[in-house]
Amino acid sequence: MYHKRITIWVLMALSTITAQAQQTAFSLKEAVDYAIKNNESVKNALLDVQSADYKVKETITLGLPQINGAIQVAHSPKIQSFVLEYDPNSPFGGGPAQPGGPQVGDPIFLALSLKNSAQASITWNQLIFDGSYLVGLQAANTYRQLSTRSLLASKVTVAENVTKAYYGALINQNRIGLLTSSIARLDSSLKEANAYLKNGFAEQLDVNRLEVALNNLKVEKQKTERLVELSVNLLKFQMGYDIKQPIMLTDKVTDSDIAKLGTETGTGSFENRAEYKLLLTQQALNELDLKNVKAGYIPKLYGSFSAGSLTAASKFGNLTEFGSRWADYSQIGVQLQVPIFDSFQKYWQGQQKKVAIEKTRNNLEQFKRSVSLQTASASVSLENALATLQTQKRTLQLAEEVVRVTKAKFKQGIGSNLEVTTAEADLKDAQINYFNATLDALNAKVDLDVATGKLYSE
Repeated sequence: MYHKRITIWVLMALSTITAQAQQTAFSLKEAVDYAIKNNESVKNALLDVQSADYKVKETITLGLPQINGAIQVAHSPKIQSFVLEYDPNSPFGGGPAQPGGPQVGDPIFLALSLKNSAQASITWNQLIFDGSYLVGLQAANTYRQLSTRSLLASKVTVAENVTKAYYGALINQNRIGLLTSSIARLDSSLKEANAYLKNGFAEQLDVNRLEVALNNLKVEKQKTERLVELSVNLLKFQMGYDIKQPIMLTDKVTDSDIAKLGTETGTGSFENRAEYKLLLTQQALNELDLKNVKAGYIPKLYGSFSAGSLTAASKFGNLTEFGSRWADYSQIGVQLQVPIFDSFQKYWQGQQKKVAIEKTRNNLEQFKRSVSLQTASASVSLENALATLQTQKRTLQLAEEVVRVTKAKFKQGIGSNLEVTTAEADLKDAQINYFNATLDALNAKVDLDVATGKLYSE
């Protein structure tokens, strides 16, 4: 039974991995979601959030007990001595002066220790109260909030880049479809012209013109195919997708999608923008910096405890004799640090923090106005792009109608081959202009969504 469960789990894991590895078709939403998980800039932003979490935990540990142990063994080839003068009345004088011995006032050298010593100790330091520590806890949490909002800003940027790259690849693929249709249509005309030439109803010049036009379209298609490959690779790059792996775009740009663009309005709030939230967080950090400077005027209280044991011996081997040779000691202490005068250092630090706060406030006001300008500009750009798109769509419809009519006239023998080739060239230009206008309109819509904070949210 146990082995069966393991087999089932392994198969489920393999099926999941296989399903993920085989995903090559993406809608726009799926492409954005994939990029949010795989784009390197988002991954780095996630790592910043993780690092901020570690920073919070590190800050918390500053107020927790700090315990350290130490073992020290020393050997003194030449022992430091304490210098006294010979005095018969001193307990260290050595008794009455003897003939040939030291006299009153002669130096006497007393060794301060034995040649070998050892000490083992443990210390416990504890922060009891520090205003800066409390502010540091608040700052650490705010810093984590800053990294989280930076992550959101990175996601918005990635979503914008992926959306524009997706639209670019999609439009270029649509160009291939229309160029293929144009080549098929012109190839049919060329075959008809060759048939007319054999029957004496057309001139060689007419056939040559059609062949030149057909070759130009084929070259244009090859260029567009390379452009499609480039735009698809750009999309893969923005997604964090393997460049060597195939990908298929499932979304299509329809007339109804284009029509919806005209209903977009520049309504939104600067409060929805990730950049605004970042500025608010930066302002909070600046205010905490000022608070931390002020906390420096508050006394700090620390507690400590240390305990250990030490010994000394003339012979090194005696250091390992445990018992009466070792002397234990311990100490409990409290330290109160009271700031008295720092030559106005903290005062000037506080003034700098106040300047930083004022600058952040100015940046917030400037950002509000810039969002209004950006939204208005994006709205105008979208309106202009839609107007241009409408014109280019009408031009494309007219060019298609001209091609149809000129080809019908040519078949009936009342039109010239020059008219057909000219109409086909005009149609190609109209198609290029239409697709460019479509892409401009889609990108303008993306810019408006970015300005109003609607492109990506969590």
